[in-house]
Amino acid sequence: MASRVGLTLRLAGGPTAQLRPAAGLGSGEAVLAEFLIRLHQAITGGSLRRLRRCANPVCDITFYDGTRSRTQRWHSYARCGNRCNVAAYRSRTRSEHL
Repeated sequence: MASRVGLTLRLAGGPTAQLRPAAGLGSGEAVLAEFLIRLHQAITGGSLRRLRRCANPVCDITFYDGTRSRTQRWHSYARCGNRCNVAAYRSRTRSEHL
């Protein structure tokens, strides 16, 4: 489906180029074209490396790590981070008492 979406390359003055949706696209094709353009920008701009998968093994959410150190582990500390930390603590204290 993505291969059928029309994108045009617009060369601006100098070394810059812009991808644009081709004229006459249907609404679904235009949305897909815009997604592909933004994906291309993320890949070429380096921000795609900031996409992370939540460290909680039962969570399948992917998130954008906007931290300066690029070390965010969970999509939400209040939800997954806290659960993982509590589970690790309980596992450690359980094994200490055995």
